[in-house]
Amino acid sequence: MRIALGVALVLALSGCAASVDAQTVDGVIVLSTSSSSEQRDAVVDGMLRIDKGCLVLVDTAGVPHGLILPAGAAADATAEGIEVTIDGTRYHVHDSVRFSGGFGSTRHADCEYDDYFEPNGVQ
Repeated sequence: MRIALGVALVLALSGCAASVDAQTVDGVIVLSTSSSSEQRDAVVDGMLRIDKGCLVLVDTAGVPHGLILPAGAAADATAEGIEVTIDGTRYHVHDSVRFSGGFGSTRHADCEYDDYFEPNGVQ
């Protein structure tokens, strides 16, 4: 019985973490996931920035969080710099943003931060 409960717990916890991929856009590492994670209701105000060569979300307290673009989002190099499109809304580095989503601790070797934010919507 204990083994079955332990296995069920591990499977439940592993279901929360989607695989994270890295791509380089105009020399900046952009993290993304190809599978949608659960809808979470944190709302974060901040700014898109480049930190340690990675696209990040810097919150209003100045703390950088790794940014994982959700399934369906895109990052492209444009004449204005890196452009990120989430839910049909376009953003550039240094734009102020307000995202709903959630924090996680999924690690990625190319961009290591204490936590990561994955938006699931634009506020």
